[in-house]
Amino acid sequence: MLWAVVACLCWSSSARAEITYKVLKYPELNYLLVSGAFAPSDNPDQLALEVAASGVNAVIFNSGGGAVDKAIEFGRTIRSLGLATVHLDTIDCVAACVFAFMGGVERHADDGSLAIHGGELLAATSSRNKRINLRLEQVETYVAEMGIDPALVAVMASTTGAPRGLTKSEMEKYRVITPITENKYVVQTAPETTSKNAEAPGSTVAPNIRARSGTPERWAYDTLLIYVDVLREGSDEALSFLIDTYADKIKTSDGMLSKSDLVKKKYLSFKQWPIRFYSSNVRNKAVVCTVTCLARAEFLWHLQNAETDQVLSGFTTIILTLDPKTGKIVEESFRHRYEREEKYNPSTLIETWDIDSQVCAITYADQKEILRFCEEKQQIERFFAKTGWCYGTPGKARNKLWHECGADGGNGEIKIPDSNDYPAAPYKGKSVLPDFKGRDRNILSAEAVVREAMRKGPNFGGHYTIVDLECPDVWCSAFAVDHKTGKPTFLPGAKNQKRLRVASAPTTRLVSMQSLYTDGDRCIIDFFELGEDQKNKPGWTPIVSFDVGGSVACKRPIIENLTQ
Repeated sequence: MLWAVVACLCWSSSARAEITYKVLKYPELNYLLVSGAFAPSDNPDQLALEVAASGVNAVIFNSGGGAVDKAIEFGRTIRSLGLATVHLDTIDCVAACVFAFMGGVERHADDGSLAIHGGELLAATSSRNKRINLRLEQVETYVAEMGIDPALVAVMASTTGAPRGLTKSEMEKYRVITPITENKYVVQTAPETTSKNAEAPGSTVAPNIRARSGTPERWAYDTLLIYVDVLREGSDEALSFLIDTYADKIKTSDGMLSKSDLVKKKYLSFKQWPIRFYSSNVRNKAVVCTVTCLARAEFLWHLQNAETDQVLSGFTTIILTLDPKTGKIVEESFRHRYEREEKYNPSTLIETWDIDSQVCAITYADQKEILRFCEEKQQIERFFAKTGWCYGTPGKARNKLWHECGADGGNGEIKIPDSNDYPAAPYKGKSVLPDFKGRDRNILSAEAVVREAMRKGPNFGGHYTIVDLECPDVWCSAFAVDHKTGKPTFLPGAKNQKRLRVASAPTTRLVSMQSLYTDGDRCIIDFFELGEDQKNKPGWTPIVSFDVGGSVACKRPIIENLTQ
């Protein structure tokens, strides 16, 4: 049995006051032992650092419980790192610890080894909010996000007295544990439908596809999938497939073209955009066959220009018309939507990866549908690895977002933007106050604060004063007032975040904003540059974001979070 290598491990069941870590190494699997009660002061980022340093595959707990909210933070970190969780009946994982255990992408536990206790759950979830039902709903949301039946929360909350171990059948019923796979905790992906499954380029690829596919509709759809897939492969393979599959003449958006002219056009495009990503997770697919077959699908794409480094991305609907008699493509067209130029990072791919990660975490829906998103998630990760993008670092600023890797190609420390790179000339002219009773009456309630702040002179971008209303535990607002015009400009997102802190200087256009993102309960530091267009209209440009921990981190100064 896979778990025999750790069956002999024994530790004391008493929980320590704070979380500690120990790496346990075996020939095939490396474990991280997480010991102690989950306390508000514990930072799951430390777990991420231990994982990065040791390369462990799975996490084992020895914990008597603690704060449920903090255990959930650890669970989400475990899931984001793609780790498995394991628990043995020789050690403790009680109450709050069970929520951290839920974070594993794969989960194994011995019969009765996970102990639930409702009193601790209710106490932890209601400590800052007497509306217990609301807090329980938030816990249920997390449980469902981890792929576990939310009905388990009600069972946990109703358990009073001594902690009760979950039986094997209960863990299976509520999906607390998952089936063991043989790939050592790598998420299973959908089988690829690629040109590698067909015969080598140069052979009669399309007829072979048709022979395997059975119906004309299935053949047309398979051909479409392979068409999209070879675009992602090397140019030689893609061109060989197109030469085999195009008819002698093909109708395109540029009119009727010969095969040789269209292949030449594709060749020049591949040469101009050598860095390419095309997702195999096709959406809105449809196939209709009469005399010919029309196959349509939408897919995510990302291109980078070899000479200019220009990056384009978006979603494209490809429509192919195929002749089932000859097995050839007779018409092709592309319809782009959401196409945009990526100036700072591959945001379309990052946004899609984030969505895929959330969908992939759901294990109780249609598994075939889920696997499509899991495969796309891993395709994006492989593409990022190839193009020098990393996720999370052990550096001074622990960024949980995707970012360019270190100069050595590794997942190195992220550099904090230098304010000297965004200089601003000091303003020495006359200051103009906002029109509090007219144009700027939306800040009338802050008139006294604005007047006092502007009296001290510009504190940002040469001729701006940033006014931070300093409302740490409620919805906040902050804006920059132009001393030249008196017009206020709200800082990006400042009306939708909590515990806002702003750092700026008179001689730079760079501003840092630390705030609590309420949708994920994460403390984020965002850097923005303030620029002006030809009409002197101000606009904010995002530079980089750092995830510096949970809600507790937002109580610390910005500089402390960036340098600790």
